[in-house]
Amino acid sequence: MTHSIFHNIPLELTHPPSEIKDRILIKLHKHVITIWSRCTLTEYGTDIPPLNGSTSIRWMKKFLQCIDNEPWISEVYQTSASISILLRDFQEGKALAVSDGSFYEEFKVGAAAWKFQSNNRLEFISGGRIIPGHPDAQSSFRSELGGLVGIGMVAMALATSTASSPILDLGCDGASALLRYNLPSLKVSCSMKDYNIISILSKIWDKSTAKVNAIEVRGHQDDLGRALTVMETMNVDMDNMAKTIALDAITKERKIPSAIKSHRNMQVLIIENRTIHSQLRKTIYTAITTQNLRQYMVKEQLLRQADLRTISWIAFEHAKSKVLPKMQIFITKVLSNTLPVGLVMTKRQHRWSSKYPRCSQMGESTGHICWDKGASNTWEANMIILSTWMNKVHTEPSLALAITDILRMWQKRPSHVQSTLEATAIPSQIEGLLQQDDIGWMQFIQGFLHEDLVLVQSNYYKEIHSQKTGKRWATNLIKKLWEVMHSMWKHRNDILHESDIINTLSGQDFLEISIQHELDRGRENLRSLFTPYFLIPLAVLLAKTSPKNQRKWFLLIKSARERKGTDIQDEFSTNNTLRKWIGLKTTHS
Repeated sequence: MTHSIFHNIPLELTHPPSEIKDRILIKLHKHVITIWSRCTLTEYGTDIPPLNGSTSIRWMKKFLQCIDNEPWISEVYQTSASISILLRDFQEGKALAVSDGSFYEEFKVGAAAWKFQSNNRLEFISGGRIIPGHPDAQSSFRSELGGLVGIGMVAMALATSTASSPILDLGCDGASALLRYNLPSLKVSCSMKDYNIISILSKIWDKSTAKVNAIEVRGHQDDLGRALTVMETMNVDMDNMAKTIALDAITKERKIPSAIKSHRNMQVLIIENRTIHSQLRKTIYTAITTQNLRQYMVKEQLLRQADLRTISWIAFEHAKSKVLPKMQIFITKVLSNTLPVGLVMTKRQHRWSSKYPRCSQMGESTGHICWDKGASNTWEANMIILSTWMNKVHTEPSLALAITDILRMWQKRPSHVQSTLEATAIPSQIEGLLQQDDIGWMQFIQGFLHEDLVLVQSNYYKEIHSQKTGKRWATNLIKKLWEVMHSMWKHRNDILHESDIINTLSGQDFLEISIQHELDRGRENLRSLFTPYFLIPLAVLLAKTSPKNQRKWFLLIKSARERKGTDIQDEFSTNNTLRKWIGLKTTHS
């Protein structure tokens, strides 16, 4: 470890290491001491002996030794020139501690900052750093947890150095993070989001003699219409500090560590160079299924290899995990091309005709449920619902208008989509919409959104000072698009099953012809018990008998003739699709 000068007093190393393991730069500016470090895991112990007549210098020396086993919690420290009053207030339970996190969604970078302050506001200790982890795992929640870890480590160091067990007022504006700050170790599960940081938190507070009074403070998030309290002011300061740290990493393009190095950390897995440290079982399942889906989409030429790098897979995965099982099954069938449309049903020999039930066009595909011109009224109703929702969640106005206009034109005249796009989109959005057009609007309906569209919405939320995120917006948009597609599917099924169209597509015309031929032949050499069936007039059998009973009549006669070997060859003799529909045994030819 190398060091400069800390408040003009040299820090001596008891056991100088053989090589540099930690580099720390300490600066004194007016009454504030700032320590910048680039920490790596060292092998020093964490026990801090009680300090008699502690000064900020002696305490900071011990504190730096303490955090060597949790070097990731801070890379910048600040402290007042003296912290004797802060130490006394901490012992008496009068000190305040506040943390905050900041997350830049477009860069997938999160940072946290924390601060301890004396009751008279004159003395303090603060710190912060970039939060380690895979870019896809970064979130506001994770950043808030990182700040709480910093408070936990400092509280443990203070309690140990002062040999005290105080109750500390701890403030944070992340309500969900506060619920996890001191969860008992035995209750930490790998099914939790960001379980690796939560496990560190729990073990810190298990060991610490300090207790916490958790307080939710929202100094920088709301217009409170009054002067800020002390903790709310600290919250604003820590928000600014966290943003400064994050922006420093973004502008300098620093590499973010993919994993937390901590002896308190729960075990993590690495899948395809990605460290899994959140909702382990769910993440493993999602990673495997999403990778299989990507390979399938490229193999079936539904997506290009280049598209995989630009699609917001985080939003897609979140949307799929948030919808009901019924919708998950529907979307899985849509993406795997196993939705029981005409082409699929004829391939499975479950239907004779692949016509679309409304427009009678041959070759009904999955996309046809959206393209059907006969369902334009249903599509328009869905576009109105989608537009209303986008306005409700404060979608960027021009983007919301462009999306609905493009989808309306895509349903009517797909070849005119690009001209509609160019006429509707504003210059700052046209590139993202053209990129989405390159991926495809059917793919857009299926949930494959280009990341540029998510970025447009994320930037808009920042412009209007909203706490919402573009990622959450994209997740909910995908869910809404799936609802549109499911509505069109339900409309198609209502037409198919609430009329005789299903019988027509299954082979009703062939059935009526074959029934007429059987009645014309008469009973012939069939047993006498079949006589009543041939006494039914043709007009009654065709016009006044339900299709279901017609199939039963024909099944009885056809099966009897086949057993006698007197069957006349017709469509039902060789076509297995028609035979399945009637109930006859299929042939092997």
